[in-house]
Amino acid sequence: MTPRAALVSFALLSGCLTASERTPRPGNAGPLVLNPDPVSFRGALPSASGSSRASLTVDGQAREALVYVPRSVEASPPLLLLFHGTNDTPEAVFSESAAQRVADEHGVVVIAPRAVEHDEHDWDHPDSQGVWWETWPSVDPNTNRDLLLVRALLVAAQRAYAVDPSRIYLLGHSNGAFFAQLVASTLGERIAAWASSSGGLCTCDLRTDCAFTGRGDSCASLSRQRGWCGCSGAEKPGPVRTSGRRPPAYLTHGSSDDMVSPYFTCALSARLASAGFEVETVIRDGDQHVMPDRFAVEVWPWLFRHRLD
Repeated sequence: MTPRAALVSFALLSGCLTASERTPRPGNAGPLVLNPDPVSFRGALPSASGSSRASLTVDGQAREALVYVPRSVEASPPLLLLFHGTNDTPEAVFSESAAQRVADEHGVVVIAPRAVEHDEHDWDHPDSQGVWWETWPSVDPNTNRDLLLVRALLVAAQRAYAVDPSRIYLLGHSNGAFFAQLVASTLGERIAAWASSSGGLCTCDLRTDCAFTGRGDSCASLSRQRGWCGCSGAEKPGPVRTSGRRPPAYLTHGSSDDMVSPYFTCALSARLASAGFEVETVIRDGDQHVMPDRFAVEVWPWLFRHRLD
């Protein structure tokens, strides 16, 4: 596949786009066009079809990503960003989610970036160091290095593949689900929809402050069981957006997850609904801290129903 000229571009001013920053489309006709994003980076994504490794220099740091471009794509294809969990890899989330099948069957460009090593602790990792996404307290897309990476990837993907800015989707598991949530909250004017596995909203001081597990297939049934948590504090990862576009969310969690409590997904589901989001919540009775089999395949029809207008 040869590189395509850019058809559309992205904008980010003070963390999110406003309606005035979109180029009007009379009668909703024609492609969505957004003003240029001033994010600074070096490098480009590969133009060849198939699976490749890419590197962009963002905020002075080389950042890696797995890129998969199907052999058959339309002129302006959808884009799916995958975010792996703590100490995991882009290759793992790409394989375990069956994202290649989605890409090949639906002509979707898939990018799975790699998080960076941390030698300090945070709310999600109070007892360990390792590779993870930065989700709090730095939530400014102009300074958070992982949000800067996402911005750079969006611009680079547009340049390389002319991706459709109305069809950009996110999928994450565990710490990657927390980060997908942060991306959807801070860059919500450009995200069509997103999917979270074993993530949620934490208002405890630390993720480990809530250890609830239970049995059941709904938040209502879990909330009536012994040990249900009741934290109250700062919203992590980052505050849920209450203005501007609210990207639809698909949330799933195993009821017996003893690493990230299903309480957090139930808390997020309720918070998103109260803030006016469309939200689909699936509690998997008895499942633990695992991504659903072929998660990308399972959730793609739901994601693809949504697009920016």
